[in-house]
This record gives sequence, C-alpha cells and structure tokens, in this order.
Amino acid sequence: MKKSQIKRILSVIKGFRALNDEKKYFVYIIECENGNYYTGYSTDIEKRFDTHKNRERAAARYTKSFKAVKIAACWIINGLKGDALRVELFIKKHRRSEKEKFIFDPEMLCVRVNERFDGAIAIENFNFLKK
Repeated sequence: MKKSQIKRILSVIKGFRALNDEKKYFVYIIECENGNYYTGYSTDIEKRFDTHKNRERAAARYTKSFKAVKIAACWIINGLKGDALRVELFIKKHRRSEKEKFIFDPEMLCVRVNERFDGAIAIENFNFLKK
C-alpha cells in the first residue's frame, strides 16, 4: 500500500471519528459567593456543579477560592467539544454586564452565537429548573 493511500484512509477514519464524537455538552455560568461569575463546560452539569460547590480536587481553581452558589444560566451544545469551548470562550470574552444579559435572557446568547458562528453551532437554552 502506498503512503498516499494510507494517508487517505487515515483521514477518512479521522473524519468518521469526528462525526461520531458529537455529544451533548453544557456551557454554564455559575454565580460564586463573592458575586462574580464563573463560566465553564461539561458533559454532566449536575456532577460538575457539585464538584465546584464542594470544592473537590477536580474543581476549577477559581471555585476552590470562591464557593459556587448556584447555576445562573446553562445552555446545551449539540456537537463537538470544540463547539462547547468556542461558546465558553465567547462568554468569557464579554464584560459582566453582557454576561448578566445572557443570564436574564438566555435566548440572547443563542442568537449572538448563531450570528458570530454563522449558525454552525447547535445551541439551545437549557432550563435546568424545569428538568
């Protein structure tokens, strides 16, 4: 088998894996005891919030210093991990005032993400209170 054939097969396999790696990710904003917000992502929002709240070893450095009080807002990303990371970074780049707008009107983030990424990221508001 030629090198070019092997490279082609490997690229097909890599593309197939990427298609099958699609999962449900949660991007969330947590309010901490000091009133600041922490933004993150996870595949299991309940478990991750408990980790932050209980300041377990796997918690973020920030939530170890400032205890997580509540989940202020949460969105579901249906796709790849990279999509969730893009949305997380998109939120983190905004000022507190913008984050508060996202918290009080979660659909606004969905609209803004769709505008920014030309609809390439499947995002929806996740009302964790009505689960």
